[in-house]
Amino acid sequence: MPENRGAIAASHHNDTSPNWSTLLGKAIDDVSRIAQAEIRLLGVHINASVEKAIESVLPILLACALFIGAEVCLLAAAVLLLHHWLSWWISFGVAGLAALMVGFVLVAVVRTVTKKVLVHDTGSSLGSN
Repeated sequence: MPENRGAIAASHHNDTSPNWSTLLGKAIDDVSRIAQAEIRLLGVHINASVEKAIESVLPILLACALFIGAEVCLLAAAVLLLHHWLSWWISFGVAGLAALMVGFVLVAVVRTVTKKVLVHDTGSSLGSN
């Protein structure tokens, strides 16, 4: 009879003891499923960010194209107007120089505004820390 008790105790002990290889396999499977879900979530987030960027850049590009077209038309009109009093090459030269001067002024204005904005942003972020 004592042999019988040991066999029952041993079989009962084997049934309740964890199977470490199964537990390790389930843990790895869970971790891989979590990693896959995170990767899918990251992909969805990146997709949404790219779509937002495209939606916000598209009107800006369209406006730039329209401004470039308008500038070409205005320069052509200036050249044609100047041609009434001057020869063609002088008309194109004057219009080109005027366009360059306006470009230089715009670049200077944009640089000063950008510096003010960057300095203001840097100061405000330092003050909030």
